[in-house]
Amino acid sequence: MGSQSRRPTRVPLLTALHIDSLLSWARQHYHWTVDDWKHVTWTDESRFQLYRTDARVRVWRKHHQSIDPVCKQGTIQSGGASVMVWEV
Repeated sequence: MGSQSRRPTRVPLLTALHIDSLLSWARQHYHWTVDDWKHVTWTDESRFQLYRTDARVRVWRKHHQSIDPVCKQGTIQSGGASVMVWEV
């Protein structure tokens, strides 16, 4: 009775090459001071979806609750529009 249907935890796929590259980079920059890091340009990227199209939503309910408004999610026909934002 302890098992329930759940979505898997998403984790990045790291190959042995990725791990070696990350470790090498960390070792090269281990000795850097705060002043060294102040001269680095940091970038960030975010994606904002206008309509939720790439994820499944789960609702835990009893069989007879399917028409309960709390157990419904509104939908809209969309091409999956999104906005990408970059920051430097």
